[in-house]
Amino acid sequence: MKAIARELSSLAASRPGQGAVQPAHGKRRSSPPVHSGERWLEVQPSSRIAGEKLAALEPGGAPDRPIDVPSASTVEVHAKSEPCLRCGGACRVAEHTAETLDEKRLRVVTLACAQCGARRALFFRILQPSLN
Repeated sequence: MKAIARELSSLAASRPGQGAVQPAHGKRRSSPPVHSGERWLEVQPSSRIAGEKLAALEPGGAPDRPIDVPSASTVEVHAKSEPCLRCGGACRVAEHTAETLDEKRLRVVTLACAQCGARRALFFRILQPSLN
């Protein structure tokens, strides 16, 4: 059994590319580039800006499109679940205020990304309990 393992490891080491899987014609397969974090931001700035503009059109992205929540205790929980628009990382709540905008009482949560530091605001409306 040990002899078979030694033989397999010597065969893998003798292959070009240190044991990487090779196609039939002998050229090494290239994997797609991995873009993460700051490098991705440098490569795709137009995509990042487009994503931020699209997020402003989604629920919570503007005062005229708030996210409806049943109570104030769920605002921060919901806000923390939103990923960063720039890098996809986790966000933390930087500020949570109650404001009156256009005669509507809204909760405004400012999120800050823990990885890239990007900031954004989310708007919430607390639904009034219905009377039975």
